[in-house]
Order: sequence, then C-alpha cells, then structure tokens
Amino acid sequence: DICLPAVLHNLRLRFASDAIYTSIGPVLISVNPHKRLGHLDDFLRYCDDLDRAEDELLPPHVYRIARAAFTALVRTGKSQSILVSGDSGAGKTEACKLVVACLARLAPSGRAGATEAALGGALMLEAWGNATTTQNKNSSRFGKWLAVQLDAESAIHRCSLQPYLLERSRVVVHGPGERSYHVFYQMLAGVTAPAERAALGLKSDASEYAYLRQ
Repeated sequence: DICLPAVLHNLRLRFASDAIYTSIGPVLISVNPHKRLGHLDDFLRYCDDLDRAEDELLPPHVYRIARAAFTALVRTGKSQSILVSGDSGAGKTEACKLVVACLARLAPSGRAGATEAALGGALMLEAWGNATTTQNKNSSRFGKWLAVQLDAESAIHRCSLQPYLLERSRVVVHGPGERSYHVFYQMLAGVTAPAERAALGLKSDASEYAYLRQ
C-alpha cells in the first residue's frame, strides 16, 4: 500500500544518496537537488540503455517516462500526454527540456533543422518567459502546452508550443530580490560593441532602466 509517510521517507532516503528520481507506478517524482549530479559517462550509458533495455529495467528518470510515451504512441497510433507539474523551483523547466531531448534522440527528424528547432525553441521561450525570483533563478512565469508530432516513419515532423497565462505585470514591476524576464538582461549583455549599442539605442547597464533596477 502507498501512504504519504512511506513515500516521504523513501524520497528523503533517496535524495540523501543523490537519487532525485523516484517512480510510483506511472508517476515520476523528482526532487530538485539545486546542484549538478552525475557524470557524463553515466548519462551516455543511460542514453544507450534507452535503445535496448525494457522500461522496468531502467532506473527512474524523465527519459524513461518520455520513452514510454513514445513507445505507446508508435505501438497504438494514439496520442500520448506527459503532465509536468510542481511548485516554483521544482524543476519543471528542466524536466520539459529533458523530455524534448529524449524524443529528439528516439525520433530524429529527417527534415533539415527540425530536431534542432525543437530543442532550440525551448531555450528561446525561456528567455522571453522565465525570470529570477526569490525561490528560483530560472522560474517559468507562464504555462505551456508543447505538442510533438511524428510522421509515418515515427520521426519528429513538427513541434508546436502554446504559451498561456504569462505574468505580464513582471515587465513593469517585480519584487525585491527578483528580476524581469531574462531576455532584457541577455540583450544588454550580448550587445557589447559601442557602435551597435548606439545603433540600437541601448544603454550599458540594466540599472539604467527604471523597469529593471527595482
């Protein structure tokens, strides 16, 4: 039987050993470690196992969930869904990126640039919709619906992403210790040539903008 005290106790024990993923049936629970974990060799070995190991033989991971959805889609021909939910700072953004990365590995597109566009689109959306908060330095301030469509060869055909409920007020006001959306600071940091700054009418520092220095 599953009960909350047993689940919390198990999560605590696994987290103490840097095992941040725990599976309970079809549900994957991840606990954000707020640090880098693992080695590149371990990651590559897991990716190789995706091609040959059965789901139940793989340790809990976002890739395992993504592969299960991909396998069910190919086998049944019916659409599959993965719901990513959690509090601010829980790791939803990273989980979504891992899902797309796994699908890109399992179903690389034959169309030039399609797979890269699927991976790069998430990073572009982060710039425009993520911000630093008191709880999270890369907090998504919006919800999103990401659809990955496969062709008859089970390869990525197209991706579409629908954002909603964007926190528009953050453009003009944000709390102490927080920032506006990443794109404003990235733009100022990326344009360093004085001539280019002048042509774009950009100032040299974010503190020179009333909406950014709060």
